[in-house]
Amino acid sequence: MSRKTVYRNILLFTAIATISCTAGEKPWVKGDPNHRPKLFKQFGEILNTPDGLAKDTEGNIYLSAVNGVDSSYSGHIWRMEKATGKWSVFSPCRRHPETKAAYPMGLAVDPEGNLYYADAQYFADNDYKSRIMRIVIHNGEPQRIEPVVEHIKLPNALRWHDGALYFTESFFNVPEKYQSGIYRIAASALKADKPVQLLDKAHASHDPYCIGIVETALRDRGAANGKSELKPTDPSLHIYTAGCDGMDFDRDGNLYTGSFGDGRFWVLHPQGKGHYSKPQLLSEEITCCDGICYDAKRHRILLTAAEQNAIYAWNIADKRMELIWANGDTNGADGLLDQPCEVMMIDADRVLIVNIDAPSPFMVNTQPDEVHTLSVIDFSE
Repeated sequence: MSRKTVYRNILLFTAIATISCTAGEKPWVKGDPNHRPKLFKQFGEILNTPDGLAKDTEGNIYLSAVNGVDSSYSGHIWRMEKATGKWSVFSPCRRHPETKAAYPMGLAVDPEGNLYYADAQYFADNDYKSRIMRIVIHNGEPQRIEPVVEHIKLPNALRWHDGALYFTESFFNVPEKYQSGIYRIAASALKADKPVQLLDKAHASHDPYCIGIVETALRDRGAANGKSELKPTDPSLHIYTAGCDGMDFDRDGNLYTGSFGDGRFWVLHPQGKGHYSKPQLLSEEITCCDGICYDAKRHRILLTAAEQNAIYAWNIADKRMELIWANGDTNGADGLLDQPCEVMMIDADRVLIVNIDAPSPFMVNTQPDEVHTLSVIDFSE
């Protein structure tokens, strides 16, 4: 089956000779052998680009199939039943009336059990076509899909927290700036008959729903594939101007996010009534931050370093970034990392890792392959 590139200027699937692994070779590994990732699930071509994760109150796990590498199968959502461990397609996603496509990314579940997903239409049309969609669920079955937030560039991570839906927006596309942000929509405003309309990004600082804005610092990543003149602003590197990606909260309500383009890691402190402090920079130790989740038992934030093919942890008490695991280029068939994106704690000791396998230049992961996987690390071992 042929692979279709739909990320357009966002992803460039070029084999780059940074760290390669030929047939028969084993990729390099770093980290505690007890924390070596193991295979959790392998999918076929129907789910060729997995992305977002969420878990409902019953422990069922949801996974979005953005399918950006091969759009032969439209974007949809899978579910793993906790009772049986069985995976199945939960729901197709509602296609946009203009683009005729669906690109589900981040996921979140509200207290009533409804599922929200970020419909990232930026991949088809970056002119404010993206939406936040809600799948109304009754007795465990999807009933209808409805937009609740519109006029978005690229929504990414979603979280439900303290009576509101939060999401990151990775691109603002304001001329001569590389901005991104975090939004908060109170539950009472999420109405299908009148979706929330965000302001244009040029006015994001005045948008009542925008709680934080960060700017991506352009990193000089050197030469890729012999192109010594390749600059961070080159169209093929547009992905590295992206900002806020993953997001989660700790036990004190502090909000953490990381920037995809430069890897900088931020925290926003709650100030009451849905307001937050300005983003505070915590670390610049990784180069490309994707997914984020809170490990409550160890009071730390887990982060995926997509460019480095690695998982890190931010020790909240010690304010220190620690490497959990990294490995070289691989297809992930044995459970090793294959460009990790989203992370989520399944329980107190196990973290589930999505391997999106949709590389850009400079990444350890050099090209998409036929293996599509989820990995798991057990910290109790």
